[in-house]
Amino acid sequence: MNKFSCIKILKNNGDSILTLDAEPDVCATIDFSTKYIRDKRYGRYALEKNAILVFSWTDDKFRNIEVKKIKSIKPLSDILNNPGKEESYGKQ
Repeated sequence: MNKFSCIKILKNNGDSILTLDAEPDVCATIDFSTKYIRDKRYGRYALEKNAILVFSWTDDKFRNIEVKKIKSIKPLSDILNNPGKEESYGKQ
């Protein structure tokens, strides 16, 4: 999976659970439009090469997630059994 595929899935899903290689799962979003997330922005964030900038609900901060570490992306709505038209990646 490449960076742009990950971004597309994350945009479609909204909040998602990211399963990462050798790290705990992360609940994250790339939708920074909510007031809560906008208030967390302190200055600028450097985007690392081959990484996606996400807001991690798990850590309550912005994080760069390396694309190669993403093993699966699952919509949070699937876990909560909310209706929606999301798409997943990786093992479920």
